[in-house]
Amino acid sequence: MVNIFMDLRKVKRLIYGLLIAAFTCAACAVMLEVEWLLYGFSVLIIAFFICVLLLWRCPFCGKHLGRVGNVKYCMHCGKEL
Repeated sequence: MVNIFMDLRKVKRLIYGLLIAAFTCAACAVMLEVEWLLYGFSVLIIAFFICVLLLWRCPFCGKHLGRVGNVKYCMHCGKEL
């Protein structure tokens, strides 16, 4: 069977990277008073939510893992991650 899910560590890095980039973009927009950087912030936040919904899943059962963080077990199938 082909594994269509990414490694959870890679997904977590991607998600946290998007958040850091988004808030850095927002901080720069506020400090430099550049309005178009807020559009970049919006795009990065939307990408964050899409990644959480599509990629933050159990590699065994494929169900959503809930909040992004230090998840040790899948709450649906009970397997250790």
